[in-house]
Amino acid sequence: MQKKKNYSETQFRDEYNADYVIKGSIQTIINQSRLNLQLVDLSQNKVVWSDKNEFDLKDIFKVQDEIGNKILKHLQIKGVTGSTGSMFAEKFKNIENLTLALNSRAEWRKFTIAGNKKFWEYQNQLKNNLGKDNPALHNGVAWGIYQNILLGLSQNKEQDIRELLKYADLDVFESKNPAAYALRALVEQSFISKDCDKSLVFINKAIELGGTVDAYTIAGTIYRICNEFEKSIKNYKNALNLAPNDNGFFITEYLVASYYLAGKFEEIDRLVSPKVNLSDIKSTMLGIYSYVLLDKNEKQAKNILLKAIKKGLTRKMLVRLIGN
Repeated sequence: MQKKKNYSETQFRDEYNADYVIKGSIQTIINQSRLNLQLVDLSQNKVVWSDKNEFDLKDIFKVQDEIGNKILKHLQIKGVTGSTGSMFAEKFKNIENLTLALNSRAEWRKFTIAGNKKFWEYQNQLKNNLGKDNPALHNGVAWGIYQNILLGLSQNKEQDIRELLKYADLDVFESKNPAAYALRALVEQSFISKDCDKSLVFINKAIELGGTVDAYTIAGTIYRICNEFEKSIKNYKNALNLAPNDNGFFITEYLVASYYLAGKFEEIDRLVSPKVNLSDIKSTMLGIYSYVLLDKNEKQAKNILLKAIKKGLTRKMLVRLIGN
């Protein structure tokens, strides 16, 4: 088998379904070397990260590990997009803790009992690494308690709500960042006053400090709960502009719900129809889409609904998303 040489970036993308490629050059004089690296995002065809390293050849393996960690850190931050990822990196300091935090986030987003269990396993590893009273843990603990309540895992709901508020307030006090204010807004709306105006004070503060993916997503949710569907749609779209690769359709699912509540069925058709055969599409998106199709093509609507049910769609899931 003959190896191909001089692959173009397009060939890497098309033949290997690659998202990124690393390019570099090395210059060596006696024992001293200089390594120049670039990370190219093939979807945008542009350099998204670059680095320069000067080192002694005897340190080659150490440098290799350092470069690998830098690239991994960049890609992980990219995975949660922009300033949200940067906040994670600043908060958790090293690559091990950052990986644990991002893995816990991914498990939380599944919004299942199994995902919740894995979420807490990652959070406990972070607690062991950072110390149980480390302020970096407050946000994650609060999100975990929030999910415990919504999944019906609380042994004492009222006590858990008090704990949730405590950690959300501590996060605001210690961090004062968009993630903290956005979480506090959702806690206010979901469990405390349930007052839209009070909740919006917190979410507007989050957006003022920096329009992150999470801040816009939570703003969309609060506006949806408060029946301001146009504002909800606008905020979800802002979130998707920052995170066009919406892993697991986490944001898109909420946007579909707001489109439904606003009666924008054509928008749902345009958004969901190209995605119905994707393996990770949310069952709730299929369920709502089947209703949209009912008047146009009853047979197709029934097939889509059956597919949603096979993926686990329940009435409870739809009620949580769009109300009764």
